Amino acid sequence: MVLSRPPALLARQTFLFVTATIATLVSLPASAASASITGPSLVASCAGDCDGDGRVSIGEVTTCVNLFLQEPGGTMGDPTAICPVADVDRDGSVSIGEVMQCVRRFLDGCGAPPSPVTATPSAHPQATLTPTPTRTATFTAAATATPSATATPTASATPSATAAPGRALGTAALITGPSPCDGQSCYNLEVSCDQLRNRVDVLLKVGNPTAPVRGTIVFATGWTGAFLWETWSADAARVLSELRAAGFRTVQLQWSSNWFRGASLRAEGFGQLACRPATILRWVYDHLHEVTPDTAFCASGDSNGASQIAYALTQYGLADIVDAAELDGGPNWARVDIGCYGNDSLNIPLWFSASDRNIADWAFGYEADGSGPCAQRNASFRTTFQNSSLAYGTWSYVYPRTMLHFLYGDQDHTTTASHGRYYYNLLHAAGSPRLQIDTVPNTPHTIVSNTVGANMIRDVLLNECRPQ
Repeated sequence: MVLSRPPALLARQTFLFVTATIATLVSLPASAASASITGPSLVASCAGDCDGDGRVSIGEVTTCVNLFLQEPGGTMGDPTAICPVADVDRDGSVSIGEVMQCVRRFLDGCGAPPSPVTATPSAHPQATLTPTPTRTATFTAAATATPSATATPTASATPSATAAPGRALGTAALITGPSPCDGQSCYNLEVSCDQLRNRVDVLLKVGNPTAPVRGTIVFATGWTGAFLWETWSADAARVLSELRAAGFRTVQLQWSSNWFRGASLRAEGFGQLACRPATILRWVYDHLHEVTPDTAFCASGDSNGASQIAYALTQYGLADIVDAAELDGGPNWARVDIGCYGNDSLNIPLWFSASDRNIADWAFGYEADGSGPCAQRNASFRTTFQNSSLAYGTWSYVYPRTMLHFLYGDQDHTTTASHGRYYYNLLHAAGSPRLQIDTVPNTPHTIVSNTVGANMIRDVLLNECRPQ
């Protein structure tokens, strides 16, 4: 239960808590701040770095404290979705030990990720992968979710008979790799796009199949995308292993910093910033995937990871190469304009909270401090918000060769899920022929967080990821 406190009292409690914690930790070694934390760690991420900019600010420390005090203040996902990297052990809450880690990062900095080890490339038809053996997984029977009724389209955008040309992809330059990492192979790449001022690095963690090759599946994570899909839960790591045992190469994306953070005051927006994941998706297809008539190229994304994939399909033309996409809990940003302005009474579930509007402003080059155009509901940005949206405009919304399977937890009442359903409804209204939408029982926003949801994702990919 979330206990509400008067704002003035909460502010005083937060201030006193932060001050006392910082004062305590200044005199403690780093090990003391994290001694009580166990569980999976986030590779190359930083506890408390909510916006993924490589440092922890005092505002982010306050966010960690508020999460510990059970005052999340946002509706974009589970309580800790406002800052997933604060929940180091992925148990759905922020403990006092995790608050101390956030403060330690504020005091000492995030530091640089470890340098990759150079490996000797092995022969491969499309790329230089280092084959490494993986455990042979034992498959377990999955609980089958009951398909939900076909949603009635409510999207207000009318698909055009003439689709707009796709946005231009950028360039992905290999920095290092393949390098051995946890029995798999890792690649570090730098992504640049002509329409974006800043470049960003991405880590690809590649697991080779241990059975005859059926294809490649790319996994993108939610929030800022700055952690690996396998770190969501033990079930997530198990699902990846089982997919490799079934013949699929798994490729996990981890951004070095927030993929949807725009350059300062440039108003680049989500549509242009999605050049980054779209470019990487294309690079994986060209360099890691084995293109044959018998192999499939597929993608899976949760929450804002689903946004990375959906933008690539809708605005960057990659539906031509993606055979199937599993999108769970999202995608987000279907109608940024409706979310920011909050005045369309026909689409109230799409309205952003104040916290959500601050998050959206990162894409337009503003801090999440209430000063940005979405937070201020700036009327002059209406066209910018619309052009930044996933499901607005004359893009192609019909994908004859791509199966899109949407999954939502029956306990997911987030804004992100509402935007995802809006996108599904628009594709349905446009006549995209290969759509499926299911509800996973007893499951929150993060579907992979429990066994039923993880197994459903696995089964969708096993059944749908096939050549088209």
